[in-house]
Amino acid sequence: MSLVNWKSFATTEVGLRHAARMNGVRDVVLRVIVNLGEGHAHLNLLKRLARPPDSLLSSNHILPILYEVVFEDIIILAVPKLIFDLDDACRPGKFSNSIEDVLYMIVQALEGVSYLHQNLIAHQDLFLNNFMVEWVPESLAERTSVTRPRVYIIDLETAVEFPEHSKVSERLCSKFHRSLDDYGRYVAPELKTLQPYCPFRLDMWQLGMNLNMAVETDLKEIDEIWLGLCAHAPEERLTADEALKALDEYLRRTPSTALHRKLLTPKDKNLVF
Repeated sequence: MSLVNWKSFATTEVGLRHAARMNGVRDVVLRVIVNLGEGHAHLNLLKRLARPPDSLLSSNHILPILYEVVFEDIIILAVPKLIFDLDDACRPGKFSNSIEDVLYMIVQALEGVSYLHQNLIAHQDLFLNNFMVEWVPESLAERTSVTRPRVYIIDLETAVEFPEHSKVSERLCSKFHRSLDDYGRYVAPELKTLQPYCPFRLDMWQLGMNLNMAVETDLKEIDEIWLGLCAHAPEERLTADEALKALDEYLRRTPSTALHRKLLTPKDKNLVF
């Protein structure tokens, strides 16, 4: 396995990710998962989800593990190379993706989140750049395909998992994984209270807030779904299952031609939470 240089491959986690070529044929990403005794919970979670039988489920949107490298106390995983994230794909000025292209990618994102939540796993950093896209359809550029790109959820090192037989009232987190002062992301209202919170409801707020700020369709029903994800009160938010069902039903009853148009430039929204 040899390191390679992709100009389009970038990372803010210096040293944790590297581009490589596996067996001289397949481009992969090498990701440090365990180092200095930390990261075993993340590794165990990925091994359970990214290998058969879980990896064979269509609703499972975790990148498959291609290879594992162990060197002393460091464990590195090789996963398929993906360059573009969902934040990239949703930018109207970056690609020629139609509203339909983007909404079908978000359907897959919600399907992946639903699968995690059904397995009692909450991500806790569920923003658009933590969803990777195989390729971008760019249907507005007259490109045609009989398939749609698959979307994958990445960066589960902040994830929390609860036992199968735990009570709903026990599925709470007492402390967020980062200091809110330097988090650099939208902060959900329940985190500001410093009280125990539901990480599953937090996931939906994070994704919903990002969708509200980044994906402008000028479609009332879509706006209602985005807003429903990030209601102020956690118990009033749409679950991943509910949002997936609402978006899927909308797409099924809406003609493709009605959605074959550009995304709008996001408006400045003064959302109060």
